[in-house]
Amino acid sequence: MLPVFVINLDRQPKRWAFMVSQLGALGIDPIRIAAVDGKAPGVRASSQAAPYAPLTPGEVGCFESHRSAWREIVARRLPAALVLEDDVAVSCDFADLAFSADVLGQVDLVKLDYDTTRPTRYGQRSIRLAEERRLARLLCSEPSCGCYLVTNRAAKTLLAATANYMLPVDTMLFSPGSRLFWDLRVWKLVRPAAVQLTMLESHDQLPPEIMNRIQGATRPEQEKTLAAKVRHLRVQIRRLTDLEWATRRRKRMQHNIAWYEANEGIDTEPSHFFSSNLGHYRSAAHHLE
Repeated sequence: MLPVFVINLDRQPKRWAFMVSQLGALGIDPIRIAAVDGKAPGVRASSQAAPYAPLTPGEVGCFESHRSAWREIVARRLPAALVLEDDVAVSCDFADLAFSADVLGQVDLVKLDYDTTRPTRYGQRSIRLAEERRLARLLCSEPSCGCYLVTNRAAKTLLAATANYMLPVDTMLFSPGSRLFWDLRVWKLVRPAAVQLTMLESHDQLPPEIMNRIQGATRPEQEKTLAAKVRHLRVQIRRLTDLEWATRRRKRMQHNIAWYEANEGIDTEPSHFFSSNLGHYRSAAHHLE
């Protein structure tokens, strides 16, 4: 199996214990990526987003954390790796996921988790992985970066392309309105192998460590300093400049979707978790109690 990276904040040891227990029960030894705390002093000022992006501390921390995972993939010269956040449940056969060199040569990103709130749209051409699993080109927005595969080639591209970013990381990677969505080959695991706990369980059943947002969800109050006003002006200028590019991206998205409809066909169907056998997840959940 490819290396499995798990993004985890230092101040959330229970989440790390939960993931180690859950993955360990499947014979997987995860590699911890220290998450960037978006609420830590100086993080926003030193992040790549600082002068431009009107993002919340949580969005900045999340984006920088995923960039850390991409850097690790490049530094280790890995052909690819699986990147997980520390609040996902994985299927009982997660360790059986296999991606050959031939498959890795055809993809850049593969979304392994899913959004339970809406049907998934994807192209009808597929890459067969196993009897009950295949890959198909993702053709709709799917929030979350809970679990995905990223190749070394894509990690390098992402690091270069996100030197300055204005969008949350999941929007950048898994939304047709993003330029990177079309510049990269973004695929979807049909019969997904992971789901974020907030989509698997009702909120009243989740422990506080999962139910509560671990990164700051609100935007910081606008500073009154001259430097803050200059940053705000830069944001507004970039937004105005981005309007033209947004229009171009929308036209490109419509063109690409039309191409898939005409040449390949598009499937629309609800995603379903691969297995209801979640004993490994249930036994690991006590770490969050």
